[in-house]
Amino acid sequence: MDTLTKTPRAQNMLRHAGVSSIKIRTNGGFTLLELLIAVAIMAIVFGFGIPSLRGITATNRLAAGVNALSGSLAYARSEAIRQNQHVVVCQSENGRTCRRNGDWREGWLVFVDRNRNRQVDGDETILQHHTGIPSRLGVVYRAFGSKHYLAYRPSGATKTNGTFTICDQSDNHYARAVILIKSGRVRISKRKPDGTPLDCSG
Repeated sequence: MDTLTKTPRAQNMLRHAGVSSIKIRTNGGFTLLELLIAVAIMAIVFGFGIPSLRGITATNRLAAGVNALSGSLAYARSEAIRQNQHVVVCQSENGRTCRRNGDWREGWLVFVDRNRNRQVDGDETILQHHTGIPSRLGVVYRAFGSKHYLAYRPSGATKTNGTFTICDQSDNHYARAVILIKSGRVRISKRKPDGTPLDCSG
């Protein structure tokens, strides 16, 4: 309340005017110290939150790449068995032909290889074309045979073992191996087939 309204004369005048009291409202606000404390708290919260968000994003990106590739391999195996044909998975960027340069990150084809020449011919059916995986991921395929394709027999088996190593190029901590065995089945691992840590150096 304003000090002017506290004097006897002022109170008497107010009563005659029918006003019992006057309340003066002051605008609320933050002091400089309070603002600095609030900024410091926000910095701490964001400092913990941003790395966590980056980790979630990297994990989701890696999962998308692993699921895309392992899903195509499982599909190729099932079609080889179902159609009783040789089915090939090969690197492909244009979705029409296999390529021997570039890498798996740019995309791949699944097709029925009737004449077993490991190339898409005019009378052969393309079963699937995958346009690639998230750009920040790198893919390396290591096998005793070709590194540009793999073939499934009508039994669903493959000629050789192989390992796709998928790494987040921004942080090699995020890596998975898609391991192919001769039965044609795949498994996902955080380590190489021999149990050693994954190598993202390419």
